[in-house]
Amino acid sequence: MAAWMLLIALGLCGCSQPPAAPAAQPGSAADQPQGETGRQPFAGEYGGVTFKPSVEAADFGCEPGAAVEEVPAETVMSPLLFSADFLEPEYTLSGGDLVAVCQDRPIALALEAVGEGRRLRIQRLAGKAVVNTEDPEEAFSTVSVSGKPAVLIQRVRPRPDGAATEHDDWQLVIPEEFGVTVISAVGLTREELLAVAATLS
Repeated sequence: MAAWMLLIALGLCGCSQPPAAPAAQPGSAADQPQGETGRQPFAGEYGGVTFKPSVEAADFGCEPGAAVEEVPAETVMSPLLFSADFLEPEYTLSGGDLVAVCQDRPIALALEAVGEGRRLRIQRLAGKAVVNTEDPEEAFSTVSVSGKPAVLIQRVRPRPDGAATEHDDWQLVIPEEFGVTVISAVGLTREELLAVAATLS
């Protein structure tokens, strides 16, 4: 999928269906998002990130009506660029070769990694730290990635076979100087996801 389509839809792993239930380990009351309580999905400010039902090009500094195009990553100098070679050979990588550009400014880059029973999607977005979510506030907690504050969303999704829900579906949002890094993961443990994020940064 093209990087710009990923930006618009933010089709992050595991969020194609609404969560079945709140996560089992909410943060403390002080750590909970500041917004309407009981709202599902949550919308508001949390951990330096704005969560909202959908994002628009304007959220990333693209003026209304401005054209967004994709250009080869090797033609761009931007802090959005990153290497995920450390994931190989355990994962097969795709994407990451095109950067979404608006008014000559890079605004989005995305890469997907698929391994046996595991899937990662890594996105870097320029501008405000704005992310969409379909998750309840109980799913949010704060973590640290290489000394940087981040927001971890512990997703709950229905299993096709009706098996008990397991917490292996995550979204990790890391505010950056350039905007935000969003890592979505299915089939990884919390520790594995945080290790990927620490290596990436």
